[in-house]
Amino acid sequence: MNNIVQTQFVEAQHTVTSSFDILIVKDKAGGIYFGERGRIAAPCNFSCSNTCGSKNCGQTQFADPVCAEAYDTEKYSWNEIERVLLAAYDHAKERRKKICIVDKADFLESSRLWRETADAVSKNFPQIETTFLYIDDAVSQLILSPEKFDVIASSNLFGDILCKEISALARHANYISSEVN
Repeated sequence: MNNIVQTQFVEAQHTVTSSFDILIVKDKAGGIYFGERGRIAAPCNFSCSNTCGSKNCGQTQFADPVCAEAYDTEKYSWNEIERVLLAAYDHAKERRKKICIVDKADFLESSRLWRETADAVSKNFPQIETTFLYIDDAVSQLILSPEKFDVIASSNLFGDILCKEISALARHANYISSEVN
Protein backbone atom coordinates (compact mmCIF):
# COMPACT_ATOMS: atom_id res chain seq x y z
CA MET A 1 0.00 0.00 0.00
CA ASN A 2 1.39 3.42 -0.96
CA ASN A 3 0.49 6.87 0.23
CA ILE A 4 0.88 9.51 -2.47
CA VAL A 5 0.65 13.19 -1.60
CA GLN A 6 0.70 15.80 -4.37
CA THR A 7 1.27 19.45 -3.57
CA GLN A 8 0.84 22.33 -5.99
CA PHE A 9 1.77 25.92 -5.32
CA VAL A 10 0.77 28.74 -7.63
CA GLU A 11 3.02 31.73 -7.03
CA ALA A 12 1.16 34.30 -4.99
CA GLN A 13 1.77 38.02 -4.84
CA HIS A 14 4.57 39.11 -2.47
CA THR A 15 6.16 35.69 -2.06
CA VAL A 16 9.75 34.65 -2.57
CA THR A 17 8.90 31.01 -3.20
CA SER A 18 8.62 29.89 -6.80
CA SER A 19 5.72 27.84 -8.05
CA PHE A 20 6.12 24.13 -7.53
CA ASP A 21 4.32 20.86 -8.13
CA ILE A 22 5.77 17.97 -6.15
CA LEU A 23 4.45 14.44 -5.88
CA ILE A 24 5.62 12.35 -2.92
CA VAL A 25 5.29 8.60 -3.13
CA LYS A 26 5.95 7.08 0.26
CA ASP A 27 5.49 3.72 1.79
CA LYS A 28 2.41 3.42 3.95
CA ALA A 29 2.53 -0.20 5.06
CA GLY A 30 6.01 -0.73 6.48
CA GLY A 31 9.06 0.88 7.94
CA ILE A 32 9.62 2.22 11.40
CA TYR A 33 5.91 2.70 12.20
CA PHE A 34 5.32 -1.03 11.80
CA GLY A 35 8.64 -2.40 13.01
CA GLU A 36 9.47 -3.99 16.30
CA ARG A 37 9.46 -1.52 19.15
CA GLY A 38 9.66 -1.62 22.87
CA ARG A 39 11.27 -0.72 26.13
CA ILE A 40 14.21 -2.48 27.70
CA ALA A 41 14.55 -2.93 31.41
CA ALA A 42 18.11 -1.79 32.02
CA PRO A 43 20.25 -1.97 35.14
CA CYS A 44 20.09 1.34 36.90
CA ASN A 45 23.46 3.06 37.08
CA PHE A 46 22.19 6.37 38.39
CA SER A 47 20.41 7.64 41.45
CA CYS A 48 16.94 6.14 41.20
CA SER A 49 13.83 5.30 43.14
CA ASN A 50 14.34 1.55 43.52
CA THR A 51 13.11 0.09 46.76
CA CYS A 52 16.65 -0.33 48.07
CA GLY A 53 17.07 3.47 48.02
CA SER A 54 20.77 3.38 47.18
CA LYS A 55 22.56 5.02 44.26
CA ASN A 56 23.81 2.82 41.40
CA CYS A 57 22.00 -0.19 42.80
CA GLY A 58 22.10 -2.16 39.52
CA GLN A 59 18.50 -3.32 39.87
CA THR A 60 16.49 -3.69 36.67
CA GLN A 61 13.41 -1.51 36.41
CA PHE A 62 11.11 0.42 34.06
CA ALA A 63 9.66 3.11 36.29
CA ASP A 64 12.62 5.48 36.58
CA PRO A 65 13.09 7.49 33.36
CA VAL A 66 16.83 7.86 34.04
CA CYS A 67 17.18 4.10 33.54
CA ALA A 68 14.77 3.82 30.60
CA GLU A 69 15.81 2.53 27.17
CA ALA A 70 13.55 2.32 24.13
CA TYR A 71 13.91 1.18 20.54
CA ASP A 72 12.07 1.29 17.21
CA THR A 73 13.09 -0.85 14.26
CA GLU A 74 12.82 0.13 10.60
CA LYS A 75 12.63 -2.95 8.44
CA TYR A 76 12.07 -3.09 4.68
CA SER A 77 12.22 -5.86 2.11
CA TRP A 78 13.33 -5.44 -1.50
CA ASN A 79 9.74 -6.14 -2.63
CA GLU A 80 8.24 -3.48 -0.36
CA ILE A 81 10.68 -0.87 -1.62
CA GLU A 82 10.28 -1.94 -5.24
CA ARG A 83 6.48 -1.52 -4.97
CA VAL A 84 6.87 2.10 -3.84
CA LEU A 85 9.51 2.85 -6.47
CA LEU A 86 7.48 1.37 -9.34
CA ALA A 87 4.54 3.56 -8.37
CA ALA A 88 6.85 6.59 -8.23
CA TYR A 89 8.36 5.84 -11.64
CA ASP A 90 4.90 5.35 -13.14
CA HIS A 91 3.96 8.84 -11.97
CA ALA A 92 7.29 10.33 -13.09
CA LYS A 93 6.67 9.04 -16.64
CA GLU A 94 3.57 11.23 -16.80
CA ARG A 95 5.18 14.29 -15.23
CA ARG A 96 8.59 15.96 -15.72
CA LYS A 97 10.50 12.65 -15.75
CA LYS A 98 12.51 13.34 -12.61
CA ILE A 99 12.58 11.29 -9.43
CA CYS A 100 14.50 11.86 -6.23
CA ILE A 101 14.98 9.01 -3.76
CA VAL A 102 15.23 10.38 -0.21
CA ASP A 103 16.95 8.25 2.40
CA LYS A 104 19.66 8.23 5.06
CA ALA A 105 22.00 5.70 3.42
CA ASP A 106 25.05 7.20 5.07
CA PHE A 107 23.88 5.73 8.40
CA LEU A 108 20.87 3.43 8.01
CA GLU A 109 21.11 -0.06 6.56
CA SER A 110 17.43 0.06 5.57
CA SER A 111 18.19 3.19 3.52
CA ARG A 112 21.10 1.42 1.84
CA LEU A 113 18.63 -1.20 0.68
CA TRP A 114 16.40 1.61 -0.66
CA ARG A 115 19.36 2.86 -2.74
CA GLU A 116 20.28 -0.61 -3.99
CA THR A 117 16.68 -1.27 -5.00
CA ALA A 118 16.38 2.14 -6.66
CA ASP A 119 19.61 1.55 -8.60
CA ALA A 120 18.19 -1.69 -9.98
CA VAL A 121 14.68 -0.35 -10.68
CA SER A 122 15.99 2.84 -12.33
CA LYS A 123 17.65 0.74 -15.06
CA ASN A 124 14.14 -0.04 -16.34
CA PHE A 125 13.39 3.68 -16.66
CA PRO A 126 16.35 5.24 -18.52
CA GLN A 127 14.17 8.15 -19.70
CA ILE A 128 13.68 9.28 -16.09
CA GLU A 129 16.39 11.21 -14.27
CA THR A 130 17.04 9.53 -10.91
CA THR A 131 18.80 11.36 -8.08
CA PHE A 132 19.42 10.59 -4.42
CA LEU A 133 19.41 12.89 -1.40
CA TYR A 134 19.87 12.22 2.29
CA ILE A 135 16.83 13.35 4.27
CA ASP A 136 18.75 16.12 6.04
CA ASP A 137 19.86 17.57 2.69
CA ALA A 138 16.43 17.06 1.12
CA VAL A 139 14.65 19.19 3.72
CA SER A 140 17.09 22.03 3.02
CA GLN A 141 16.82 21.70 -0.75
CA LEU A 142 13.02 21.71 -0.58
CA ILE A 143 13.07 25.04 1.23
CA LEU A 144 15.70 26.60 -1.03
CA SER A 145 14.52 25.29 -4.42
CA PRO A 146 11.24 23.35 -4.29
CA GLU A 147 10.72 23.88 -8.02
CA LYS A 148 13.67 21.55 -8.74
CA PHE A 149 11.70 18.55 -7.49
CA ASP A 150 9.13 16.53 -9.39
CA VAL A 151 8.54 13.09 -7.84
CA ILE A 152 10.04 12.10 -4.50
CA ALA A 153 10.09 8.48 -3.29
CA SER A 154 10.87 7.63 0.32
CA SER A 155 10.18 5.52 3.34
CA ASN A 156 7.15 6.08 5.51
CA LEU A 157 8.91 8.25 8.12
CA PHE A 158 10.88 10.43 5.69
CA GLY A 159 7.81 10.83 3.46
CA ASP A 160 5.79 12.09 6.42
CA ILE A 161 8.47 14.66 7.25
CA LEU A 162 8.68 15.88 3.65
CA CYS A 163 4.88 16.13 3.29
CA LYS A 164 4.66 18.33 6.38
CA GLU A 165 7.51 20.51 5.14
CA ILE A 166 5.95 21.02 1.72
CA SER A 167 2.63 21.86 3.33
CA ALA A 168 4.33 24.49 5.48
CA LEU A 169 6.08 25.97 2.43
CA ALA A 170 2.77 26.54 0.72
CA ARG A 171 0.66 27.56 3.71
CA HIS A 172 0.26 31.22 2.71
CA ALA A 173 -0.38 30.53 -0.94
CA ASN A 174 -2.85 28.85 -3.22
CA TYR A 175 -2.14 25.36 -1.99
CA ILE A 176 -3.58 22.07 -3.12
CA SER A 177 -2.63 18.85 -1.40
CA SER A 178 -4.34 15.53 -1.78
CA GLU A 179 -3.86 11.89 -0.96
CA VAL A 180 -4.08 9.46 -3.83
CA ASN A 181 -4.06 5.73 -3.15
